[in-house]
Order: sequence, then structure tokens, then C-alpha cells
Amino acid sequence: MATLTRDGILEILLDWNNWGKETDTGIERADYLNDFERKIGSGEIVVLQGVRRSGKSTIARQFVERLGNPQSTLIINFEDIRLSKITAAELNRIFDVYLSEFQPKEKPLVVLDEIQVVKGWERFVRFLHEKNSAKIAITGSSSKLLSGEYATLITGRHINTTVYPLSFGEFLQFNKVETQNKAEVISKRLLISKKLREYLEFGGFPKPTILEDATLKKELLRTYYEDIVQKDIQKRYSIKEGGKLDELGQYYLTNNARLASFNKIRKTIGLSLDSVQRFSRYMEEAYLIFFAPIFSYSKKAQIVNPKKVFPIDTGLRNSVSFRFSKDFGWNAENAAFLHLKRLGYDIYYYADQKTECDFIAKKQDKKIAIQVAWNLDNEQNEIKGLLNAMEAIKAKEGIILTEEIEEDRKIKGRRIRIKPLWKWMLEKN
Repeated sequence: MATLTRDGILEILLDWNNWGKETDTGIERADYLNDFERKIGSGEIVVLQGVRRSGKSTIARQFVERLGNPQSTLIINFEDIRLSKITAAELNRIFDVYLSEFQPKEKPLVVLDEIQVVKGWERFVRFLHEKNSAKIAITGSSSKLLSGEYATLITGRHINTTVYPLSFGEFLQFNKVETQNKAEVISKRLLISKKLREYLEFGGFPKPTILEDATLKKELLRTYYEDIVQKDIQKRYSIKEGGKLDELGQYYLTNNARLASFNKIRKTIGLSLDSVQRFSRYMEEAYLIFFAPIFSYSKKAQIVNPKKVFPIDTGLRNSVSFRFSKDFGWNAENAAFLHLKRLGYDIYYYADQKTECDFIAKKQDKKIAIQVAWNLDNEQNEIKGLLNAMEAIKAKEGIILTEEIEEDRKIKGRRIRIKPLWKWMLEKN
């Protein structure tokens, strides 16, 4: 970076900014854009975090388009190979070149894309924020973006948003299936049900969603997985056992929505217990997987019991897993978990000596018990597990999510709502 001239800096910036040129920023994700607008107006640093290729950069670019004044915005993409050796001190130089070249008449918006690759970036961000020189948004593919040694420099100065792959509602929008009102949903229910199977098979990453070729979708998703493992985990943490890391990732994605015992995994893969625990934590930080603990009022019980593992996307899962069927049941549970995550719930699974329930989800004072039963083949056990989970949280109402069954039941004074997964994922829960 030190060898770049002023013209060299401008060349890089011109490649990533739409100054004086038209750009196609794709289909808008309105909920994220509205959230971005609300948060940037607070004067705090807006942080967009999420898995690689989930759409963080696109959302930031769409917001720049919404502002309608491109010369008052600066986007710096740190995945550009020409910026691979940049230091935090050199960030000031880039900003100065931008100011002197465009002389914005209002406080500019500065978007720092995938900033985690620059060591000590927080000092530059704090400087801009304290001087009130710019509105600031940063993106990153690590949940630990703000947990490094410099993180205290911007503590209390930022607001976070996690960007996920497309929700089912967004997936329908990308597929030009309008569901703006209840009448549209009812009239298109057969098409929507068909699209749910497609969603469970190929997931919700934006680019694969708009591709028509199924083979290309899978190839692109496989590339996403490899980039996450190699760039966001192996390279970031200097892991030498790359093969074992990949094997662990494939194990988790194959066994989605199932219990994961670190002790059993270490014997299966041939890693130490410490390595399994560390690699698993790194995968969580890169948003490749999530873990759901057992529901218990004892923190110790949550720690010592196995956790359920859920990949970030069912399409990503299907592109790398070892499977012999469509696995709609496991993927339906995975999709329900991710829907609850998007809604901001803390999620647990319920288990006692005889029964299980897929989810107990908690947000503030609200608790709900949910069972996912694609075909409701084992109806008696599904209902019994749900009722026991409802009893554990003193809930009078529970939910069973299926492929297409819909009815209400009253059992032992409690209401059980059985409904299609697609309908539930389109509701404002």
C-alpha cells in the first residue's frame, strides 16, 4: 500500500464507488435497508456482521443508492488484493485523498467493507467518529469483529446488525412471487409450498437464488463453503490441520439439527478435544454454524449436555453434506431455527427422560415451544414432547410445523396450532 500513488488510490476507489456511473445493486432487502437508515441516523457506528456472501456489502451499496448523492459516500473494500497489506495508519491517507478530490459539501458516509483484515482499524474508526468527520458503517464476516484488543476504543459507539441469507419471504421476493397480503398468500399457496421445497434444497444465499441452473447453484454454494473454511477460519486463525477442519465442517453440515457431542466427534475425526472445541468456536464466529443448548434453568446443565448444531443455510449444507435423500425433515427444522434467529430469539431444545421438543425460543418475556414434524408421522410422540416443553415454560399454546397439515387442537386445556412451515415463516411472528 505504501507504494500506491494518489492516482493509484483513486483507481482503487473508482472501482468500488459509483461516482459518475450507474450501477446495478440488485433486489432491495427492505427490512435491512430501513434498519440501516434508522441506525445510521443515530450518529453511532453501524456494524453489519454476518456470514460471507449473505449480502452485507450489497445492503450497504443499496443504502448508498438510496441516499442519491454518491460523491458524499466513500466505499473501501478491503478484500481488494491491492489493499492486502494496508495498515491502519494508511487509512487516513485514503480518506484524505477522497476529501481533497471530491470535497463533499455534507458529512460523508464511509463504508469500510470487510474491515477485519486491517489490524488496528478501530483507531481510525474512532478518530473519524470523535471528530464527527463522517457517518460510519463497517461490515465483517466474524461475530468477533469487535472483540479484539482494540475493541474498547469503540465500545458504546456502535450498533450491530446481523445479516442472514434470505428469509423465506425474501426468497419468494427474489423469485418474483408476491405475498404482500393474505389474499395473495392463499391464492398462491400451491406455488409457495413448491417454492418451500426449493428453499430447503438450495437455501437463501442471494446469488444462487437468482441462478436458474441447479448445478451452478450447488457449485457456487460449495465455493462459499470453501471460502468460509479457508479464508474466514483457517487463514484467520493460522490453522495447520486444514483437512481436519474441513472434515469437521462437513460433519456438522451433514448432521444438521442433531446433537453434537465433542467427545464423540474427536474420536470420529481424530482430533484432540481441545481442537474440536476451538474449531467449533471458530465456525460459530464465522457464522458457518450455530449451537442450541438444552433448555434448563441450570447454566451447568446447558454447558455439560450436548448441543444441537444448525448450519447457516440449508443450501450450503446440502452442497457439501453426505446424504442419500432430500432430508426435508432435518432441513425444515434447520429453516425454522434460522427463522427464529432472524427474529432475535434465544433458542434451546427441550429433552427429558422420555420426550423431546425441537425448540423452546425466548425473547424478553416471551417464550414459545415449537415442534417441527414434516409429515407428522409420529404424531403421539411429537405432541407429548411439545406438551412437556409447554409445561416446562408454563405456556398455554404451542406450535407444530408441518409440510402442509393445518388445524387447531385442544389437549389438556392447552392449544396446539398445527400449521405449514411456509405459512409460519411468512407471518410477522
